[in-house]
Amino acid sequence: MGPGGPAATPATVKALAGNFHSLPEQSQYNLLSTNWYRIASPALEPVVRALAKGSSPLRDAALARLMDLNPEAARRITLDEFAKRIFRAISITATASC
Repeated sequence: MGPGGPAATPATVKALAGNFHSLPEQSQYNLLSTNWYRIASPALEPVVRALAKGSSPLRDAALARLMDLNPEAARRITLDEFAKRIFRAISITATASC
């Protein structure tokens, strides 16, 4: 049991993984933040990974949860995003100086 209630059953987590994207964004955020301890499961890694790779407002929360589930995957996504930002900054600087 977590700090605010019991953990979700494996069947609930499986159903949640299959339907996560259909939930309202605020519900997704609540599950990724204050209620994560209830649903944390490797079964949610594909959902969390997809959100962490995206650009939605849930990206940072998903990246933190991916760090819980698969630190190496979270590290790769972070480094890829950092490299993209550096490349964009270099491209903008190069374009501006022409």
